Amino acid sequence: MILLVSFLGWSGFYRFYKKQYLQGVIYFFTAGLFCVGWGLDIYAAIKDERNKPKKAKKVKEPKAVKLKPPTFPEEQKAAIEGGAKFYLESFGSRIAVIYDDRVVFKAKKGNSALMSGVLADSEKTVFYADCIGVSYKDCDTFPGYLKFETASSVCVFDWDKKYQTNERMTEVKLFVTERIGAYKNNT
Repeated sequence: MILLVSFLGWSGFYRFYKKQYLQGVIYFFTAGLFCVGWGLDIYAAIKDERNKPKKAKKVKEPKAVKLKPPTFPEEQKAAIEGGAKFYLESFGSRIAVIYDDRVVFKAKKGNSALMSGVLADSEKTVFYADCIGVSYKDCDTFPGYLKFETASSVCVFDWDKKYQTNERMTEVKLFVTERIGAYKNNT
């Protein structure tokens, strides 16, 4: 508004804006009352702008987390019935099945798997007794991961918020580190 009054004030713009039509016409024909009224209107516009009530900022409510349903529900059911503690799916048709003594990483062939370079179904089992360490990172802007290191390989399960929550993955990490610790203490 201040810029408009600065450039168009001589024409009575601010007076028309304030619905003071007669004064607007006078300003128009006298070039803003010989520029004196124009200066006063600029001052009034600045004063009005400062006194204008501030709009309350809307606080965004957090969206409810809606996870993607399992891609392979039959396999999930069979894994849980077979003693799995956690069945985790991620993008690229990747799956991690967490048991008491091992983690089974699976990659399923499919449309989304092609992006991850999975050309055929594959499976790798990592036993906790063979684990040297576990690394974990929460999902934020970038995908989170749960990484298992053995003497011969590194297996990584990464996820984003469509598939898993950080709370669930923290629960998985605590379970796994507890189980690995139990195996290390037994040797």
